[in-house]
Amino acid sequence: FSAKQELEDLTKNYKIQLNPLCEECERKGLTEPGREIDHIKAIKDGGQNLNINNLQTLCKSCHASKSAKEGQARRYIKKIY
Repeated sequence: FSAKQELEDLTKNYKIQLNPLCEECERKGLTEPGREIDHIKAIKDGGQNLNINNLQTLCKSCHASKSAKEGQARRYIKKIY
């Protein structure tokens, strides 16, 4: 492991300890364990990698859904330009 990878792992582990539930499910009134850490603003879009305020805990389903929507939006923007 590199020092950068260790820091990323520590940051993500800390975030999941702070909020072990899926934050998107919680907004919908559901209780689902969060298994994945997501960048609220994607790194590709200028989001900060290790900023705890740019991370959210999501379940696998919500993370996949959010990632798919972001991918569609990027493809759409590329078509426009």
